[in-house]
Amino acid sequence: MAALTDIVKEFFEANDWEYEQDPDNEGAFLAGVDTDNGEFDLIVLVENGANHLMCICVCPDEVPEDRRAEVAEYLLRVNANTVIGSYGMDYDDGTLRVRSTINLADMIPTVNMVGVLLEGTVTTADVYYPGLLAVIDGEASAEDALDQVFQELDDEDTFEEN
Repeated sequence: MAALTDIVKEFFEANDWEYEQDPDNEGAFLAGVDTDNGEFDLIVLVENGANHLMCICVCPDEVPEDRRAEVAEYLLRVNANTVIGSYGMDYDDGTLRVRSTINLADMIPTVNMVGVLLEGTVTTADVYYPGLLAVIDGEASAEDALDQVFQELDDEDTFEEN
């Protein structure tokens, strides 16, 4: 069975993602990710012995202290609707991140499993990011910002019948 670190590298390379592997910790990876709505740092942490994978997508914006309560409400509302990943905020410094983890226990990890986790985490960060910015900038309440995100998602899923 291939080590989980090897499978993470295989995913990055198969999908042409540029990444760095920590020379002092073979289970730590960093990749920059450009999405439709922003640029994020993706941190991937692997514990080969435990067959555990954690993916952290760090948002580039720090939340000003006076906006943290409203942003926290937005994050709670978002997390009630996510399938992969959950938003979090360090309330002391306003750092934002989306985190997903999986413990594969005795399963044999595959590139597809890793891809679902990594891509799902980035997608969660990307989809809800415009609403997050609206709340940070004071342009919308938490509830209104999430409603706008859902409206945009509905608009993207709409198609015309021929």
